[in-house]
Amino acid sequence: KVLAHCQQFGEFLTVKIENMTLQHNETQEHKKPPKRRRARRKFAVVTVASGQGLIDTFKEMGVDFVIEGGQTNNPSAESFIEAFDEVNADYVFVLPNNGNIVMAAKQAGAIYEGSDIRVIESKTIGEGYSALSMLDYGVDDADEIERGLIESMQGVTTGMVSRVARDATVNGVDVQKGGYMGFTNRTMLVASPTKTQAVCALIDALKVCEHEFLIAVYGAETTDEEKEIARAYVAETCPNVELYEIDGGQEIYDYILIVE
Repeated sequence: KVLAHCQQFGEFLTVKIENMTLQHNETQEHKKPPKRRRARRKFAVVTVASGQGLIDTFKEMGVDFVIEGGQTNNPSAESFIEAFDEVNADYVFVLPNNGNIVMAAKQAGAIYEGSDIRVIESKTIGEGYSALSMLDYGVDDADEIERGLIESMQGVTTGMVSRVARDATVNGVDVQKGGYMGFTNRTMLVASPTKTQAVCALIDALKVCEHEFLIAVYGAETTDEEKEIARAYVAETCPNVELYEIDGGQEIYDYILIVE
């Protein structure tokens, strides 16, 4: 039915359909036992991130396994299954941190039989970070922990700054190749010729001054001078906002701004 519906819009050049259950079973039959399978535990967290700084931060916040991936590098369902094997827990909470990755995480969870997989539909790094900041195993109840993670993501806004790949008009904002754009989720907010101008404009567009906390995650190509410009702008325009900085090291986004 899906193919028939799509075909009314044009002819297919190629079609690829795979049975994920069979693919998993075949892999399980041939793969070696996990090299670093851990002692069985009750709870574990698996998340997705890119950039060593972000990966280290998430591990410090209690994540048991970080799958490297994100925008333009979406991990497969099999990557999640391998992570589930390694953490070896009764309940595994999964934070995809990208809307394009949620489906793969859910596919893996539906296939996997070794644990109770709970996919928390975090669609941005900011939502994942906020959920982890309230992670509490002390309640010792999977349903309550899951509710807490979901509730922690509410009211969080994530903005990103990235280089523009081609000229376009998005949401009424003109962006030019070689410049920089600031956006949240799928909504374009600002466009500027430099990354520092873009991040300052994005701080205004996100109304950071109306919030209490701002977490700034700096990309791999963001220089110390560019970090200082953003830091000074926040201090000048939003003196009551508490700024927390992370050298994320991510490739795609020069700045990730998490507003709570």
